Amino acid sequence: MRALLTRLPALVVALLVVGPLAAQRGPDPREAAAQADILALADNLDDPDAAIVAQNIVLAHASEDISSVFAFKERGGVGIGALARAHPRNSIDRLLGDYVRKAPSRQELETYQADLDRTARVILAMSELAPHRNPYAGTPNRKQSQEWLRVSAEFKLRATEFRAAVACKDPEQVRKAAGTLHNMCCDCHSLIP
Repeated sequence: MRALLTRLPALVVALLVVGPLAAQRGPDPREAAAQADILALADNLDDPDAAIVAQNIVLAHASEDISSVFAFKERGGVGIGALARAHPRNSIDRLLGDYVRKAPSRQELETYQADLDRTARVILAMSELAPHRNPYAGTPNRKQSQEWLRVSAEFKLRATEFRAAVACKDPEQVRKAAGTLHNMCCDCHSLIP
């Protein structure tokens, strides 16, 4: 018993130091490769070959590695940059949820404009990938495949609206655009088999 009591402080210190470090991990190599390709697409959305690049990303990477961009930064996602100072749940998905509940301040939109634009571009890049991630393509379920393509097109529209709202720096516009985009995400996820 005495040996345990003398080792207890060292054990507590080890858990306090190692515990948080273990919870924070970078992306695994497959996730990192997918994220690098998605970030490159996000930086080149106006390229005339963006749709072909998007299709190639889908062909080159597993779906879960592609989706990792939305994970918390601490769990390997791309995060939201310095915007995490205002939104400590450092993920694109959680940021949209925060904006659905409460519009950002004008000051937040000004201060973090670059990170908000990057986040909007990542969402737009993901909308470019969406039609190519159709789980019903090549199956007899033509109706579901068409619905997937319809939802993918609407995802791109809502992502474009979100980026435009961010650029306008209008808090209420950002809240509304985040809401319609968030709903679109839910519609898309409801189609996944």
